[in-house]
Amino acid sequence: MPRRNEKKPKAPVGDTADPRGAGALGEAFLQDLTMRHFSWRTLKNRRYDLAHFISWLSDRDLHRPADVTRDILERYRTHVFHEVRVRDAKPRSAEAQVARLVVVKTFFAWLVRRNLLLANPASELDLPK
Repeated sequence: MPRRNEKKPKAPVGDTADPRGAGALGEAFLQDLTMRHFSWRTLKNRRYDLAHFISWLSDRDLHRPADVTRDILERYRTHVFHEVRVRDAKPRSAEAQVARLVVVKTFFAWLVRRNLLLANPASELDLPK
């Protein structure tokens, strides 16, 4: 059993074998957030939501952020809208949907700022109100 202040190793958000893959770049993004002193709760939530997105991409055989288009992100937004909570099978709230999509928008903006992508496909992704 880990001690109170002992940190458990975090599972990677995706496959980190490909340095240009979504898993490796997702880990670099989360590491950057850590270096910028985001709170542990924000990091935990971003890791969870980013892992959800990367898993969704993997299920569609998309492994690199460069392969993601605006149309694919719109399909992900629709998927998040129709997703139900596990514990009670009710639809997700607008706030929960926004949380899932905000991490995608910030991830792609980070990729563009780091010159890893030429254009941001998530720049005009509409968030639920």
